Amino acid sequence: RPHWFRRIISRNKRIKSNYVGKKSLQKLSTVDDGKLSKSHEEMIKKLAEKFRETYKSTNSSISFEKRIAAVPWGGNPSTPWWGSRDGYDLLRGYLRVMEWPKNWFVKFPFKLCANGCAPERALVHSLEFREKFKPWIITPAMLQESKIGSGDETGWCYTRGRSTVGGSSLVWVRAGLHKPVIFDDYSRIIVHTLDRAIGDAYTFSKNTKARFTVVIDSDRFSFSGAPKLAQLKN
Repeated sequence: RPHWFRRIISRNKRIKSNYVGKKSLQKLSTVDDGKLSKSHEEMIKKLAEKFRETYKSTNSSISFEKRIAAVPWGGNPSTPWWGSRDGYDLLRGYLRVMEWPKNWFVKFPFKLCANGCAPERALVHSLEFREKFKPWIITPAMLQESKIGSGDETGWCYTRGRSTVGGSSLVWVRAGLHKPVIFDDYSRIIVHTLDRAIGDAYTFSKNTKARFTVVIDSDRFSFSGAPKLAQLKN
């Protein structure tokens, strides 16, 4: 490519990066500095109450405490999914993703709530997902999928170490080392790794922070080795 073309591409990337960076900082500032507005605090409290009410309406024979205790981050009982302070940190994270819905109407999770639903209903969906999918469990098929061509053990997606800044867990993805064989197992490995990273971060921070940083190594990566778009959509 001619030098002027490379210069334009580089400039556009910088502009896009700066724009996204500024937008993200504006969007996340209320959480990153640890200060939330009064209305946000009230929404967290409201969601906790609504979630418990919605749970009761499911007529579950299992108590609320026992059910949420069965789906901890990383499968570690010391890092409960609901967290401490009546789910405060978990609910704050969910409401951030839902962009603090003032009309109490969201489209998250995107498939189950495609036509919109209440935030507490979306949260019930997440609980049911963890109960059915059990992302902390390693299956024989996952072990097979995680092996690299030579038959060596896991080396393309894993959690190891912590960042020196903020103490977030580190997730390493070396996609160029492996091509998907069975997509369901391939995607489950990624979900499992992220779930472990959250549990690891909670353990390190004594259940106060669930941050992780993903390091992507693109060496030897090609689009021919990436999952198909139709698979990702599903």
